[in-house]
Amino acid sequence: MKRLQYDVRKISDNIDKEETEKVEIENMRPGELLSRLEQFPVAYFPLGTIEWHGRQNPLGCDTIKARELCKSVAQKIGGVVMPSVYYAADKDFESQEGTGYGMDGISGMVLPGSFYQIDLELLKKYLINGCANCFNRGFEMVVLISGHNPPIQEEVMKEVSEYFKNKNKKVIYSMECNCVMDESNRMCDHAGGYETSMMLHYNEELVNMKANEGYEQELLGIGTSYPLETSSKEIGQKQASLQIAGMSMWVIDEYKRRANNG
Repeated sequence: MKRLQYDVRKISDNIDKEETEKVEIENMRPGELLSRLEQFPVAYFPLGTIEWHGRQNPLGCDTIKARELCKSVAQKIGGVVMPSVYYAADKDFESQEGTGYGMDGISGMVLPGSFYQIDLELLKKYLINGCANCFNRGFEMVVLISGHNPPIQEEVMKEVSEYFKNKNKKVIYSMECNCVMDESNRMCDHAGGYETSMMLHYNEELVNMKANEGYEQELLGIGTSYPLETSSKEIGQKQASLQIAGMSMWVIDEYKRRANNG
């Protein structure tokens, strides 16, 4: 049986393109997707976790950061935001209490809400399949943006990028915090002053700054050089603006390089 191939020309004969300000693919009609593909055929994959981020932050902190950044950039320069990926790479850490995955190991206990562990090869295959689907359906570049920032997560994204480079397809990747062009202005931590500020900016109703009060380990599962008490909506807004500006320039530049076989 002959395998059907995606053909934009044939599809366009049957589906009128619709102008749209929508960027999340699950909310689009077919004609809206075709319009955005024609204007800027780039797909963004937000990568995050469902993971403990202190008592004060939502469990989806990493994913919220990555998704909101991708949405803002897509609204600014074009492209389509794909569904978020909640499974992520981390490593086993040793503590006085034993060994555990990610923040569980660092904290020495099983923390409520950490549901992101996955076999690394399975994660890599999942991302490869997701990117391949995009290329097979008319996208010309894929952007992986992770709000979860251990080195092993970046290594997985790098391996996915290299896989497609060998097939002459362009997949670029970055940690969300590294999208700030000026390194002196970058902030990054786990559930501390930086991430809590980002949550205050994106949705302050999800944050309870009093949630750690009265506990013997007030900073349980928090790793930061930015004191939690310095968190503010203003800091989050500034970092988000810097990330949007930096990522927009980077994506446009990489897309032009792709067009020039760079």
